[in-house]
Amino acid sequence: MKKFEIRTPVTPLKVSFVVLNAVLLLLSLIFSQVWLLASLSFGSLIILNGQFLIFQDTRDRQPLSRLSLGLTFALIVVALLKFVVITSL
Repeated sequence: MKKFEIRTPVTPLKVSFVVLNAVLLLLSLIFSQVWLLASLSFGSLIILNGQFLIFQDTRDRQPLSRLSLGLTFALIVVALLKFVVITSL
């Protein structure tokens, strides 16, 4: 069976989504206010939904798609763990 490589075109929406992910991840790393971390934790789950709406296929070999998926998962892990750790203190 021949292996197909999927490459979707890069659009301004995809680039802005990656920038949004990076900014939200940076915010979750810098700030420690509980209300902001709670908002980022909830927002990260919405961002995950947006990831699969904007980037249609996870088999896409486009570097921007892989970067966005990695940033999305990093945002979820960092925001949720930081929120849990800070609220448990």
